[in-house]
Amino acid sequence: MRLLLAFLAVLQLVRAQFSPGGPTQPGLPEGCLGSFPNTAVCAAANWNIPNNDPCRPSQIPLPGQQVYIKDAVNFCINMPDPQSIFLQQQHYSANKLPTFVQGEGYVRARCMGDYLPTGALRITPGAIRSAHVKKYANYVQISGVIDCETMGINCTQSRPGVYDDGGQYDNVAYTSCGKEPYSGVDATQHPGFVNYVEIGGNSVFCMRVCAEGTQAAGGVCDVRNDTAGCEGFMGVVFNEPDGAFVYEDVVAGTTQTFSVSLPPVKAKTTTTTTTTTTTAAATTAAAASSAGAAVTTVAPTDSKATATSARSDGGRASTAFGLAFLAGFLLM
Repeated sequence: MRLLLAFLAVLQLVRAQFSPGGPTQPGLPEGCLGSFPNTAVCAAANWNIPNNDPCRPSQIPLPGQQVYIKDAVNFCINMPDPQSIFLQQQHYSANKLPTFVQGEGYVRARCMGDYLPTGALRITPGAIRSAHVKKYANYVQISGVIDCETMGINCTQSRPGVYDDGGQYDNVAYTSCGKEPYSGVDATQHPGFVNYVEIGGNSVFCMRVCAEGTQAAGGVCDVRNDTAGCEGFMGVVFNEPDGAFVYEDVVAGTTQTFSVSLPPVKAKTTTTTTTTTTTAAATTAAAASSAGAAVTTVAPTDSKATATSARSDGGRASTAFGLAFLAGFLLM
């Protein structure tokens, strides 16, 4: 019975993305809130489905869902969209913040630095506590620590040892069952780099922007490592102090550090946070982002030399796990 309920829950979630004459997310065709392929259909078709998405936008990548990495203080990453109609209906209206994985399919570029792509939102000062960028010949990588409350997301694990339940954003095509198929890389900032993969949750994040043809198994933007987390997939070690912003050009052999003025970390709340506090966090994060909160002033302080294949969405947790998770989320 529970498996049946889980299956029905997934079908209901998918139907919620498109309703002729229903509410419309800006940038998408009428009646569309997102482009979320049917997980059951994807599994049955070996993760390759016809390109008949009624919510395919006219412009790809979709404005507001484009990422880039220039250095440790100038970048855009995708996060759950505080202005998503679907997330408002499913989470914010219920006085809940979405997790990274619950934001799959409903992302918004959140940016730090002077450059703000069309449709993107500025990161609230203090939401990113540290960032480390590494530039290689065929990809650029960023990783760092998030103040989840300031970012406006829920970083609580559903159970111990789970890396945010395999939360991952990428630009895998709709026909290959990608959940953010119309997101992408800002071509004006990364000529020739068209792919990205981003993992987040548990108060940390990591992302790679890569050259074409790197999303296949074994590639530097391999999209099948979502449950491995930043440490397992990208080899990130989160041991830098709060306020560390570092840019490392591995090809040139140089490192640059930046000084960023950060507000104090907010007191951590527990999973029993009151409705009033949670609502305020959601409202504050959304309002600050919408208003384009000012980016903290940054200045370099040191520079020195130093040493398309589709993902098998079983890699984004198994189908059974995904069904069970969605059922648990919707039935709780």
